[in-house]
Amino acid sequence: MSEAGALVAAAWRDGVDADDRARLDAAGGAVDADDRARLDAAGGADPELALFAAACRLICGQPAALPPPPADPAAAVVHAAAAALAAALARDVAALERAAAQLGEALAELAPNAPRALAAHAWADLALGEIARATGDRRVAHQRYTAAAAPGRPVALRLAAMSRLVELAVERRDLATARDGARKAALVAEAHGRRAQAARARLAGGLLDYAAGDLAAMRESLGARTDEPIARVLLATAEPAERALPLLAEALRDAAARGDALIYALCIQLGVRRYRALGRDDDARTLLVTGIAQLAGPAPALAEVLAELTDRATPA
Repeated sequence: MSEAGALVAAAWRDGVDADDRARLDAAGGAVDADDRARLDAAGGADPELALFAAACRLICGQPAALPPPPADPAAAVVHAAAAALAAALARDVAALERAAAQLGEALAELAPNAPRALAAHAWADLALGEIARATGDRRVAHQRYTAAAAPGRPVALRLAAMSRLVELAVERRDLATARDGARKAALVAEAHGRRAQAARARLAGGLLDYAAGDLAAMRESLGARTDEPIARVLLATAEPAERALPLLAEALRDAAARGDALIYALCIQLGVRRYRALGRDDDARTLLVTGIAQLAGPAPALAEVLAELTDRATPA
């Protein structure tokens, strides 16, 4: 079997998510607006590979141009589902209506006993959940995401649906359900070797633990995620100074290297608070002055926020 064929087979079996994107793109499946003319002129990429590569980008929350609809009924359902994901991402109501109609037609053409019908229906459930959520029907969205998250469905689609269920729980301010959902998603992802999704679920769980005020659970959730800047920042809020300040320093270096102005500003503010709590007001002021200077160019609004703290960090 060719590399493209193996990737397509895996996509049908497992679905696609952030763990698959690099392999799909490297195999020539990447499709966006800039690729369209080049691929068409070259005879196009493998149709199903291009479809799953585009769907992968959409599941990851990034725009993608879809290849033409395939003739295979199951693949046609995936295509319609991906069109719905694209419309929901763009918040395009007219495109959502077209995608919903396209999805209904594709499902009507799909035989119940078709070899890839189960996977196709999982894609449809995820897409119908996105359509319902985009149109404000959270009850139907919950039903469809729950169906897509059921055991036996492609694992990447299960995890995507579980993530959406966590978000719905947060929207209705049900932190207990959201935290439980994030933990379950992390366990499923880890059991199937979906490392990117496991990391995302652990990070979401840590944020929810923090929101719930459960610092012990937050430490457990985020303990292995100190490579994530936001994880370092959150951990630093709950650690003693000797642990917190090195974490903040690491996060600060990372944020500067990545050009992440928001995380940089958060680190500065938390560092200032820690220095002041230790009675080290001179260090707090030095940190603020440095942060303001660093942010003045790329993020002047955040620099202004930090400037407002300067007087508070100055000894009376």
